[in-house]
Amino acid sequence: MSDWVEYCNQTQGRWARLRMAGGHPEPFNVRYWSVGNENWGGHEIGAKTIQEWGLFVRETVKMMRRTDPTLILSAAALGDDWNRNLLQQAGQRLNMISIHGYWDGLWVNDRPSDFSTCMMRSGQPEESITTVERLLDSTGFKGRITIAFDEWNLRGWHHPGVETGFGHDEIKARDRNDLNATYTMADALFSACFLNSCLRHADTVKMANIAPLVNTRGPLFVHPKGIVKRTTYHALSMYANLLKPRVSKATVTSAPFKHGNGAVPAVDAVATCDEGRKDWRIALVNRHPSATATCAVQFDGVAVTGACWATVLSGDAPEAFNDVERPDRVVPRRVELTFEQGVVALPPHSLTLLEMTRTPVAEQGVENGGFESAGGKDRPECWEPKQWGEGNYRSVWSEERPHSGQRCVILESEAGADCAWVQHAQVEPHTRYRLAGWICTQDVAPGTGCGAFLNVQEIQDMKTKVITGTSDWVRVELLFNTGVRETIQINCLLGGWGRSSGESWFDDITLERVGP
Repeated sequence: MSDWVEYCNQTQGRWARLRMAGGHPEPFNVRYWSVGNENWGGHEIGAKTIQEWGLFVRETVKMMRRTDPTLILSAAALGDDWNRNLLQQAGQRLNMISIHGYWDGLWVNDRPSDFSTCMMRSGQPEESITTVERLLDSTGFKGRITIAFDEWNLRGWHHPGVETGFGHDEIKARDRNDLNATYTMADALFSACFLNSCLRHADTVKMANIAPLVNTRGPLFVHPKGIVKRTTYHALSMYANLLKPRVSKATVTSAPFKHGNGAVPAVDAVATCDEGRKDWRIALVNRHPSATATCAVQFDGVAVTGACWATVLSGDAPEAFNDVERPDRVVPRRVELTFEQGVVALPPHSLTLLEMTRTPVAEQGVENGGFESAGGKDRPECWEPKQWGEGNYRSVWSEERPHSGQRCVILESEAGADCAWVQHAQVEPHTRYRLAGWICTQDVAPGTGCGAFLNVQEIQDMKTKVITGTSDWVRVELLFNTGVRETIQINCLLGGWGRSSGESWFDDITLERVGP
């Protein structure tokens, strides 16, 4: 491998001269290299044992980096025991470890699985990722070594006999890899769910390479008269060309889709945005083969309404596919969708990419309104607890029953207090704003105060709806004019002009400019 590095990247040495003699005077400058391929398997000529592999990689990488110290290096990985030995022996010298996955193993059962069976397996790629992440964390390599999912596809090879040798029937079976009828909406939606999993773990998964690209099981099928773009091609094209560059944290809840003894969420999703968090592309997968999914989308607890453009990939049946005779049976369509009563309809067995624009957080004036980011060990970023007058209270940043995401804030007082979580926000003078958020309460008694609510400190005579007693999450809002002010204080209050008792939760606080 060090010879190959010299051949590709160097200007001196025996192998560099061989490249030059072949008509390539300038180096190719290949940056990404993987040591080995599935070396844990008996199907590989270079197979190794667990004990052999880590040492082999360590010594190989030494020579490769000696030839070119700028390389980005990975090595074949598998399960915990194999990976742990690899990391112990060679982890300090690697950038990534390589994992592979095929979830319809046609080398075992030489018959493609149907749509619903494939959907039951569409959560397994994320399980593979999280398993490796846990190992990286336990061995101290998380954040230093990342994952290259550098060989993946729903369908594995048709090649029975791979372990024992190929006869005529086994060789003939491999021709079935080229059958376009195999690659249905199951392949497109499995690929979308796979990419969603990678995007959700984008801090760890730095590379994902479908295998192969052309013919056999690839997204493109090339024949003497042209090209067939299979369903998988369209899914990959949509993700490559329509999504935005940054992945946003998103909470997805869905009813299950059940098949046989398995179940997966009927809807899978990932949200992406531009650098300014203004332009959004949300990918929504409806895994159900026959049922429309009604889907609500919310930003900071506020439901999306109205119309938006979307690109939809679906088919006339779950088993729909493209072939030479019908190359455009399954193609993306750009359509206008409307949120009716807060929900939009996702067709059965479909991938939908929504195009949305929303006011950037910086313009909304509130930071960390979902209380997800840390400003200290026990405090959310941008928020501070505050008290007026006497009374004991607890201000808690908590994972207990958030409205969305992972965290919210709590105010609690047994005897009564006038207390708040507060944030100062920049606003435009003489402009109308909407302050909104979600409140949940347990045994809140007004006392000499009001109860649980939101308000703007500088506008004392206005507040949102006050929540008392015991209540599940309620959305509250307040419209106000800033007057001459350029800065305001937002209060999440328990009490208010007096002391209230009980427990109140606050989440998904927004401040939106609504007009002059």
